[in-house]
Amino acid sequence: MKSGFYKGLKAEVSEYLEVHGIRPKADWILWTKFLVSLACLLGSYLALMTLDLNAAQAWVVGLVLSLSICFFFVNSMHDMVHGALTENRFLRDVFPYILDWIGPSSFIWRNKHNRSHHFHTNHPGIDNDLNVSILLRFSPHHPRMAFHRFQAFYITLAYCLQTLFWFYVTDFKNILRGKITKQKLLGQTSAENWLFVINKGIHITLALVIPSQVHGFQSAALGYLVVYGLASLLLALIFQVAHVFEGAKFHTIERFEDQDQWAKSQIEGTCVFDPASKFALWVYGGLNLQVVHHLFPEIAHTHYYKIFPIIRKHCQENGIELHCFESFSAALKSHYRQLHRLGTGQANGDLYA
Repeated sequence: MKSGFYKGLKAEVSEYLEVHGIRPKADWILWTKFLVSLACLLGSYLALMTLDLNAAQAWVVGLVLSLSICFFFVNSMHDMVHGALTENRFLRDVFPYILDWIGPSSFIWRNKHNRSHHFHTNHPGIDNDLNVSILLRFSPHHPRMAFHRFQAFYITLAYCLQTLFWFYVTDFKNILRGKITKQKLLGQTSAENWLFVINKGIHITLALVIPSQVHGFQSAALGYLVVYGLASLLLALIFQVAHVFEGAKFHTIERFEDQDQWAKSQIEGTCVFDPASKFALWVYGGLNLQVVHHLFPEIAHTHYYKIFPIIRKHCQENGIELHCFESFSAALKSHYRQLHRLGTGQANGDLYA
């Protein structure tokens, strides 16, 4: 790898955007996705709360609500939390509360995802996405338990429960401990702690209290589990396949020597799938091109397909391995094979310091 690799890459991407008159933040396509997905989310929720639906109709609307949560999360809120949706300070401060009301704490998410995961991707001791639960072994450098040999079989159920575990266990544990893995929570104040409690209360009110008043507690609880179980499964698969796959590299670097070393770790610990498909970009919110997202998280995902060829060219010129799958199904198969290899001790994984 040549010295100045990342600097040269950023310069070419900036030049490309400037020459083609592309603003790095959201374009009309992303704002349309934001408004449509939010309308579907609110519309399906209100339909369940106000309309006299039979069982079949309720299940269909519930399915729409679940898919809307997933689509809204990957296509809007992910960009928003990274500051890629808008430069308007007021909107950047207010919009993340929508995420809180859906379930996860936006304050914890910014710390966990933006700092822990993005700065230290595939670091077994810091990247929180590798340290989800003792039940799941996502890194060959974590202790292996006897039950891990079955994780490729029970992982689907675990993924269905992951968001609820996130909402009610991980978020609370992190706010009480004041840190995520080894990192202190940045910006934690008494006001943030109170907002955390208030927003959790709003989520529980919207997701369980109001539905219980309308449909009864048992029906509301079942609907909650089904809607969030499906959304959780889809979100977990979309996010986890990008870093848990055959050939993914890991590192134990807590302070990188330079930006080149950091950028190389991002590329070698991340995969892309369906890179030429604009439809995949539209559906997955740019997470099919995770390499672009990790190198340029402040750029809206609707621009990723224009930037990816530049990254691929620089990787080829600098001898950096770029992991690319032809489709999501190919990446998914590699994900499950890697889970099996990790569970049975067959995966060693490249670890560099």
